[in-house]
Amino acid sequence: MPVLESFGVMPVLVLETNSCQLPDFMNETLLLSLLSGTIGSVIGAVLTVYFQVRSDRAKRGGDIRFQIYMLLHDLGSAHFWITSAEFRNELASPDVRLRFDRLRWKIADLLRQVGDLPELDAIMDAMMSPRFKSETDRAKAIEDVMGQLDRHVNPNYVRKIRSITQENQSLMAGDLPEFTRLISKTQRDSL
Repeated sequence: MPVLESFGVMPVLVLETNSCQLPDFMNETLLLSLLSGTIGSVIGAVLTVYFQVRSDRAKRGGDIRFQIYMLLHDLGSAHFWITSAEFRNELASPDVRLRFDRLRWKIADLLRQVGDLPELDAIMDAMMSPRFKSETDRAKAIEDVMGQLDRHVNPNYVRKIRSITQENQSLMAGDLPEFTRLISKTQRDSL
């Protein structure tokens, strides 16, 4: 029970020390509640971190897959000049071969980073394997690999890039000198 005491002019309320003592069963309940709340918070924090890391890894993997896909398009473009030189029974220029080499090693490095890409073997074979009888066969393998990766890319993008590729192939088959002139102009303008 509080006691009202007077110290000089102002009365002061003094609480007795034993007035806040809880029964033993409530102390145990309070302790268990505090302990279970703390354990629940720790578990929640650990799960939050786990799922955030997992989500970040998946996003990074998706970004790398897209980079690989885009670099494969560049690789196919560089390889086109190697294939056209082969059609003319010529050797592609050193610049073209160097560009092809740099792109395939850049892709190989990204493949190493992503690690779990199901198409990894097919991509590495298309870029590096000496088993191809001709560069036309390698070009087909690169195209097949890009087809396999289509499911990782925006479908609208895939539809449009296929349309452009078909247009380029038709122009190349119909008028190779005109196609070469247009592509050379485009590449020269982008430098």
